[in-house]
Amino acid sequence: MESSDLDFVVEVLEAELRPTASRTYLSAAPAHRASSAEILAEMREFAELEEPKWRDGFASGAVYHGGSSTSSS
Repeated sequence: MESSDLDFVVEVLEAELRPTASRTYLSAAPAHRASSAEILAEMREFAELEEPKWRDGFASGAVYHGGSSTSSS
C-alpha cells in the first residue's frame, strides 16, 4: 500500500470517528478576549458535531463507579 493511500484511509477514518478532528484547537490563550456568547457558540458547535456519534451508541471511555476505597486482598 502506498503512503498516499494510507494517508487517505487515515483521513477518512478520522473524519468518521472524530468529526471535530478538522477543527483548530487552541493551545494558548488567544490575543483577543472572547465574549461569553462566542465561547458558548463554539461549545455548541462542537457538541452538535459530536452528538450523532454518541446518540448512536458510539462512545469511548471508562467508567469509575466510586465504590469502596478499601482493598479486599
